[in-house]
Amino acid sequence: MAKPTGAGDLRARFRFERRVASDDGYGNAEGGFADLGIERSAKKTPTRGGEGVQAARVAGQALYDVWLRYGPEARSLTTDDRAVERVPGPGGEWVDGETFNIRFGPEDMDGDRKWLLLQVEGGVAT
Repeated sequence: MAKPTGAGDLRARFRFERRVASDDGYGNAEGGFADLGIERSAKKTPTRGGEGVQAARVAGQALYDVWLRYGPEARSLTTDDRAVERVPGPGGEWVDGETFNIRFGPEDMDGDRKWLLLQVEGGVAT
């Protein structure tokens, strides 16, 4: 769990979404995800992988530590939200990549109000 030492370590980019609940007209709650308007550079490091069973098949799962700069917007994230990695597109613009569930955080691990840790999981249903 090595936190970043400076801006040069922030090589990944993420935006964050929150589920918006709505009524489907039959009394059931459903909803998609809405962009929170939070996009941050981050340090992403793999922690461990694993396999789970989904629909009677083995599915790979990947866990990552994601370090963000401390701030009120990032501090407002919860485990109900999800992180969408941003990757460079063919024209140089940022496009959406893999989507991750937030499993832990955000936590200020050493209380210095510099970095927040999120633990995210990819390869699972959101």
